[in-house]
Amino acid sequence: LETDNHDDILLELKIPNIESFYYRNVHLWYFDSTTIQKTANKSGFSNVSVTYRHNYDLSNSFMWAMQGKPTGCGKIRLFNKALDSAWISFIEENGYADLVCAKMRKK
Repeated sequence: LETDNHDDILLELKIPNIESFYYRNVHLWYFDSTTIQKTANKSGFSNVSVTYRHNYDLSNSFMWAMQGKPTGCGKIRLFNKALDSAWISFIEENGYADLVCAKMRKK
């Protein structure tokens, strides 16, 4: 299961305009690692394992901060693949990725 992460780095950094972009009618509920585990357990699942997957490079976060809107990846060529890889690793390891992912078993 994958869904938008309520602990997304852009929300944590309080980037201008991110909340109006993030909280849309597309999603009725928002989850972080705690709420996705609780929901899975209450729904009859066990062995819930949570990971994170981030789909955007460092330039995306910088552009959000500078322009207050999404611009996509690869907009700042100064940021190379090594820096983007380190950024994504940091984001995923610390639970700030755009997606929270859960693997579980039905009880």
